[in-house]
Amino acid sequence: MIESGAQVFDSASLRVCLDGIEIELSKQDHDVLPLLLTNQGRVLSHERILNAVWRLNADRLTNVVDVYVGGLHRKLKTEGERIVIPRNVGYRMT
Repeated sequence: MIESGAQVFDSASLRVCLDGIEIELSKQDHDVLPLLLTNQGRVLSHERILNAVWRLNADRLTNVVDVYVGGLHRKLKTEGERIVIPRNVGYRMT
């Protein structure tokens, strides 16, 4: 279980709660979220996420990271700003 402020991620049950509200996430969201939470406050590059989650070498032509982090960003944003996406830098969980 990973707790960070109002965010609770239970990897055993694949559940995430924000401020006590359970948020429905896809399997891919559950693969990305722990990486972002355990590196909260740090900017993670597209390449680092791609390698850590999908075990792929860096390829800027691959938009899988943008798709899944963007979707996760939209889902979590409904409960408050959680993922910051600095342009051309990477992703950071707040």
